[in-house]
Amino acid sequence: MNLRNWAAGVAVGAAAEGIRRREVESIGVTHRDISLPCWPKVLDGFRIVVASDLHIHPAATRMGRRERRLAELLASLDCDAFVSPGDLCNTAAAARVAVDVVRASSPRYGRFITLGNGEHKRCEETTPIIRTLRRAGHVLMNDNVAIEVNGTPVWFLGVDDPSQDYDRLDAAALGVPSGAPRILLAHSPEIVTRLHRAPVDLVICGHTHGGQVCPPNGRALWTQTATLERASLGYGEYGPEDFARFNGHDLSRTRMFVSRGVGTAKLAIRAFCRPEVAALTLWNAA
Repeated sequence: MNLRNWAAGVAVGAAAEGIRRREVESIGVTHRDISLPCWPKVLDGFRIVVASDLHIHPAATRMGRRERRLAELLASLDCDAFVSPGDLCNTAAAARVAVDVVRASSPRYGRFITLGNGEHKRCEETTPIIRTLRRAGHVLMNDNVAIEVNGTPVWFLGVDDPSQDYDRLDAAALGVPSGAPRILLAHSPEIVTRLHRAPVDLVICGHTHGGQVCPPNGRALWTQTATLERASLGYGEYGPEDFARFNGHDLSRTRMFVSRGVGTAKLAIRAFCRPEVAALTLWNAA
């Protein structure tokens, strides 16, 4: 190879690496208004910040550039609640870094976390991970917790990872008044097949990474959801008409938001699917 070809190859490689890093590390903020049929008007404007699928490197001992960028974003966002629906980390060391990132957020009423398949990959580490993540907020595993907003209880339910059939929605809803505002955290949108087991207003999921590598239109081609169609419920807001393919029960009360997430899986690349933190503002649909 002559010097000119070598230099051209280096330039192309450097440009490709620059594009890869920009796609992977350029975390943006997505603002969405979500209208919910049964949401109390007194809670209009309730704001939730979502950071899903952090995928902190297993060997990490401190925040890297991507984590620092995420922490800065979280610190800048005004919100009532912060949620992270799983795949924050898969080692106890990485969990400590995840805690530092999550605690950069300053929600008025609390932080809520549930587990994904990542936290279960190293089974011997799952318990230490849970113990560590509890330093950042409520870790919900088939259970619930209530907060009070303007004198109105709002219930956060969390199920363990649906992609591995660890979810128990009936247990997560135990003791929650049927008419109360309910927000459900579930790592994978595969929970859609079991949503009839307990009514909820909003489901917040991750797992799909929005497809991670998409065509220029940004539509997910593959969403890592074995129990759904290959590209189903990949990113964005969904309602009863979308659920009907997977669940024949009446889910007219429920809406779902699936986040593109922050990190990557398998390969550290993204295409036409940049990472996001989502800021959701909830309103009564009337």
